[in-house]
Amino acid sequence: MKKFICMVISVILFTACSMPDVYTDHPIQSMSQDEIINEVLRCFDEDDTTKLKELFCPKTIENVVALDEQIKTAMEFYDGKHLSYDDIIVNGRAAKSASGFDPVITGLMTDTGKRYYIWINSYVVNAHNPEYVGISSISVKLMGADDSAENTYVEVGEYIE
Repeated sequence: MKKFICMVISVILFTACSMPDVYTDHPIQSMSQDEIINEVLRCFDEDDTTKLKELFCPKTIENVVALDEQIKTAMEFYDGKHLSYDDIIVNGRAAKSASGFDPVITGLMTDTGKRYYIWINSYVVNAHNPEYVGISSISVKLMGADDSAENTYVEVGEYIE
């Protein structure tokens, strides 16, 4: 009986101590929030579709059949290179097994005189769904002269909650 109890306790201890691997080899995990935002802006400024796609999570890359076309459309929609922005509002998502952030870049002004609102959704860590690590979606909205969002926008990817 003692052997059985020891074996049960050993199994419980070994399985309780093993956590799912929360790290992947996704490039976003080695970047700070500022670096992620700056890299997304650089990709838009330089029409770098390849690097932008690399920042997306495997789940979005796998599930969004038209992701390459969506990225291309967003690059065509975004006009110019960014000069400034009003603010970056960071909405975070944190739980014991997952951590993400959803920055909103407001009042982004480009050298062509256009103003945009850019919303990025991402996970940096997700223990239960490592395929969610990376950017899941980006929304780019053109702002009107009075800073209200016009009905002109593009969506890239798919929001993952």
